[in-house]
Amino acid sequence: MSKRAGSGLLVLGLSGILPPAASSLRHNASTLWTSIQSMNNLLQE
Repeated sequence: MSKRAGSGLLVLGLSGILPPAASSLRHNASTLWTSIQSMNNLLQE
């Protein structure tokens, strides 16, 4: 997921479309996924 998708999840939570807990959980998961993908090249060395 990208930063844009994470921001979209926050907007959905703030607008009431998604419950805030679900939105924050998905946003944090997308942030973790992006962090892991960023370290991928370092782990292969």
